[in-house]
Amino acid sequence: MKKLIYTLGISSMLFSCSTITKVTNSNTNTMNTHESGVVMRPLLADVEVSQDRKSIEYIVPYYMNAKKEGKENAVLKFKKTHKCDYIVDPVFEIITETGAKNEIKITVNGYAASYANIRQVDSLPKSVIQYGMLPKNVKALNYLNTFEEKIPSYGIEFSILAYTGVQVDKILSNSKNRVYLSYEGYGLLGGSDVRINADFIDKSNDNTIGSLESVSIDSYNTASAGIMREFPLFNFMKLRLQGGLNVLTGTTGAAILDDLSDDYSYTNLNGYEEANFFSLGLRVGAGVDIRIYKSLSAIAKVHYNQNLLNIMGKPDWTFQNNSGDEPADVESFKINKIRFEDQSLINLSVGLRFVF
Repeated sequence: MKKLIYTLGISSMLFSCSTITKVTNSNTNTMNTHESGVVMRPLLADVEVSQDRKSIEYIVPYYMNAKKEGKENAVLKFKKTHKCDYIVDPVFEIITETGAKNEIKITVNGYAASYANIRQVDSLPKSVIQYGMLPKNVKALNYLNTFEEKIPSYGIEFSILAYTGVQVDKILSNSKNRVYLSYEGYGLLGGSDVRINADFIDKSNDNTIGSLESVSIDSYNTASAGIMREFPLFNFMKLRLQGGLNVLTGTTGAAILDDLSDDYSYTNLNGYEEANFFSLGLRVGAGVDIRIYKSLSAIAKVHYNQNLLNIMGKPDWTFQNNSGDEPADVESFKINKIRFEDQSLINLSVGLRFVF
């Protein structure tokens, strides 16, 4: 007896520490009466249909096929929610939402119908017999009425390598294109090798009075705005193409202008300080987006900038023309032939992207 009590005590402790998993299975049982030899009187039932359309939403688990098991479970939830036997004129909508939610949602919309007044009869009513004689040339179709994919509206990404940059983008209404805005700072991870050249022209006689030759650049930044389009390759990977306008801004390094030209009649009376420059051009680029987890992706991208219009702001310089009897200051000069050296045509970067 003591052994029995001891055994029961241990068993109760083990069961109290274990996890109980409750599984509920259901199916539809059918009986083919003609095979069993049992003859049954026919059953008749009234059908009560709701006056208004009803709906439910069902979130499909990640391991389930949305168009098959997901749809079946959505129908079951509709029946349980509205306490009906079947759905009249069902409309199914399946929405795939990527990004932070990363879920599939099925919406079922229809009239809830229930059986009522189920009874056995000795003979079928005339209306039922007439219905049975009607030609049944209508075939039921099983399909999803609507399939929609909700993609995130906004994206933001940070990247480093040839430059350190940030980009924000937003999807356009009724379009698969995105508008983007980006900003990059070059040379932040070791200095920029880009150099600038320019010629200075005396406006009074169009003589070249000085030139910058391969002067280093202290600051070199770009900003771009345009259109980006993503092309899904796999469930976790997208290819992107983008293009738009590119704006380049920066500041030259300090230098002293000596031997200003082959014509030594001009001299520079003060030291050359920094000058600001500006360029307007075009940008084309491409990249790849690999999803890591929900709204987080790893990116690798490349772009090419084509400068079309280069402008340099006039620094506070003083030039002197010594070709006359007495030296005279140059009243006005212009800057021509602004051009860049060692500007990278291919700009690579890697980073992270967040969508929401």
